[in-house]
Amino acid sequence: MAELFEILLVEDYEPDVQLVLRLFRKNRIANKLHVVHDGIQAMDFVLCRGAFRERTFGVPSVVVIMDIRLPKVDGWEVLRQMRLDPRTRGISVVVISGSLFPEELEKSRRLGANATLSKPIRLESLRDALARSGFTLTTLQEKQT
Repeated sequence: MAELFEILLVEDYEPDVQLVLRLFRKNRIANKLHVVHDGIQAMDFVLCRGAFRERTFGVPSVVVIMDIRLPKVDGWEVLRQMRLDPRTRGISVVVISGSLFPEELEKSRRLGANATLSKPIRLESLRDALARSGFTLTTLQEKQT
């Protein structure tokens, strides 16, 4: 079985959070899903500080799924800071947005996102994006075997 990595969902719009939670439940995804609602919380999570100071870098591996339009610090700035910090530059980041324009796709690529998806997230698109970064979602059935 592949490593059971965790997922950080960075999304401030609660209906989109609920859609992802339902998607994971319906498809019996076993990967632990953490949810934060702004860019500062996202940075605290990946840098293991503040409310997340008990976390350890890289154990278990984390994939970030992040909206670009966030309160406090937007997703672009979070991604930029993650790529500048040697402790977080290797974390896979999937950028999500309800409206992707060509310039946003280019900016996402330029800042180092591993993939860019439009909302609402579809399971197959997410699986494909994760697979390109070497990650495979695990179902509860697979976890038990």
